[in-house]
Amino acid sequence: MPQSSYSVSPGKTTTLECFVTSSLPLIGVYWKQKGRYGTITIEFTTNANKYSGTTTITPSLTIFNAGQRDVGTYTCFAMNGIGTGQSSTTALSISGSIPTVSVPQSSYSVSPGKTVTLECFVNSSLPLINVYWTRRGRYGTITIKFTTNANKYSGTTTITPSLTIFNAEQRDVGTYICFAENGVGTGQSLTTVLVVTGIYWQRNIGGDIKQITFSTNTNKYSGSTKTTPSLTIFNATQSDAGTYTCFAINSVGPGHSASTTLTVTGTYRSSGTLRTFSNDMEEVNENVLNDLILSCEMDLHVVDNTAACESFL
Repeated sequence: MPQSSYSVSPGKTTTLECFVTSSLPLIGVYWKQKGRYGTITIEFTTNANKYSGTTTITPSLTIFNAGQRDVGTYTCFAMNGIGTGQSSTTALSISGSIPTVSVPQSSYSVSPGKTVTLECFVNSSLPLINVYWTRRGRYGTITIKFTTNANKYSGTTTITPSLTIFNAEQRDVGTYICFAENGVGTGQSLTTVLVVTGIYWQRNIGGDIKQITFSTNTNKYSGSTKTTPSLTIFNATQSDAGTYTCFAINSVGPGHSASTTLTVTGTYRSSGTLRTFSNDMEEVNENVLNDLILSCEMDLHVVDNTAACESFL
């Protein structure tokens, strides 16, 4: 074996040389690689897209598209009619270093329903192969890739490694780490923590839960803010009926009110004056539907054509 070690860049081709001297005809040649994934035998029939050589005519081993799986120690073996001889070992390493990954902030805070970007910076002397994030939170640990729910996330690519999260909610709370991979290996950032703080409401209709924040359809709702936590519903219809719960979140976690049920009952005519309501509310003779204001505990009554609640969080 003419060299005790070789170094190759990721994705490149290298040849480990082997010279054989035999007084008898050679029967066969093969190599063994011992690496992090165990010991493998490489023969001339082994994966022609990955290797060439290892024959009685060309005993040297050529490795295409070198990567981390190729790192290890190699030994060349040659057989004749008497037995098998072997070389000393030679080591193959991949030149370069893993990416350096950093996050500029140790924590982020975002209101429910808003968009937030967790920044990630990657420095690599070699082309990046992959970028992804992990989140560890109350619902376990998940991996976020560029293919993960495009309606919820963007970024996490080799060009844009930062992670953008749309419509922030309690499930997004947790500890995030950015990972970047090149031909040498995978680097990771320090952790950054995302907290979701603010006010939001949930409406439950037969198990179908909708989250309502201050940015949800401003033509339909208002409120759901820290200064005005109550929820106002404009142009109430049967589709607004359901069970409502008010949530308040801080850095410690969420709290919520008791649930209250909103029932929209009675009749309405687009022309005429008749409109009736249940829940012991007085009859209102108007041609418009009520606007409803829900607070975290409901005591429903009518004030100036508006059904309102007077209690507080």
